[in-house]
Amino acid sequence: MPTVLLGISGSISAYKSLDVIRLLRRESVQVLPVLSASANRFVTPWSVETLAESPLISDSVLDGRIHHLSALNDANVFAICPASANTIARLANGLCDDLLGAAWLGYTGPKVLFPAMHTAMYTNPITQTNIAHLRASGVTVIDPDSGPLASGDIGLGRLPEPASIAPIIHAHALAPLSLRGQRITITTGGTRERIDPVRSITNHATGKSGHILAIIAASFGATVTLIRAAKGPTIAGITSIDCESAQEMHDACMAQSDSTDVLIMNAAVSDYTIPYHPQKLPRHAAPSLSLSSTPDILAAFRKKAPATTRCVGYCLSDADDLIACAIQKKNQKGCDIMIANAPSDLGQDQRQVIVIDASNTPHPLSGSLTDISVGILRHIYGASTMDSGNP
Repeated sequence: MPTVLLGISGSISAYKSLDVIRLLRRESVQVLPVLSASANRFVTPWSVETLAESPLISDSVLDGRIHHLSALNDANVFAICPASANTIARLANGLCDDLLGAAWLGYTGPKVLFPAMHTAMYTNPITQTNIAHLRASGVTVIDPDSGPLASGDIGLGRLPEPASIAPIIHAHALAPLSLRGQRITITTGGTRERIDPVRSITNHATGKSGHILAIIAASFGATVTLIRAAKGPTIAGITSIDCESAQEMHDACMAQSDSTDVLIMNAAVSDYTIPYHPQKLPRHAAPSLSLSSTPDILAAFRKKAPATTRCVGYCLSDADDLIACAIQKKNQKGCDIMIANAPSDLGQDQRQVIVIDASNTPHPLSGSLTDISVGILRHIYGASTMDSGNP
């Protein structure tokens, strides 16, 4: 079970950390919480301990063991969410005048910070210098979002949504990868083919897996373009391109063909389209729909992109011939990797997939969307990209 040392500092957005804890526990991640001196003004120890199902890290000695030092040895990652301007300044200068700072200074594994504060505080050169210093020391810093702030202003400094934060923390606890310099294009969601202004042909794909894959890849340092037919939470640094139809997704992918190192074709693209009727078709008319095939985006991308670009496809098929179908599809489309999954996994938070590698060898993956996303990235980039220390 991955173990996370989760620090909470004094920020108005600290309430979101409670949802982060809940989401991590839902994925069976052990959470060891530690609060800054001022965090108690924003969240109660009782709430944190209840959701984490663990007592707060303290400076007490129990059975001859110093509590917070034992926690440092147990944790796979140390994340602080949210990280206030004051906390960032103290961490950057090595101050350990409270338990959070002391634990941070003594921890030697992967570290992740989620800054959250007012725009003026975040953009202040002093704060930016402190963040740059932490990044240079090996800390992963996830840039804040832009949006409504507690002050009523709108600007940069908003903490990302818990649904984006939890997968990042979980992924960095599993296997930090160094994807700096990598350009990854990911498609996600189920496309829609319009029949008329109110009706369409679509499928049950939610876009969850593609969004989480994009968030994790970006947190590992990749430059990510997300072409999506379904919207979901992301983080700063991901370029999102919204589309609806298979043709729109095709055009968006082709535009990325010369500037992508890896295409991950996660989207569930409609197989058929129909002529669009600009006026609502009357129910009593019961029209006959004339179907035609949509473009094969993956095959077209493979032909247009440079030979050095790697392509990862997805094969959705019934379980009895899943592997054989995936291998055939992989070879036909010239993919480097094919991900095989069953229709029953669509929309599920826990899934089972099979990764077909370059030699057509199947590798089963199962677990949460974070588990599977990390597994897929490891198959694409190999163990050589794994960091032994901080990401």
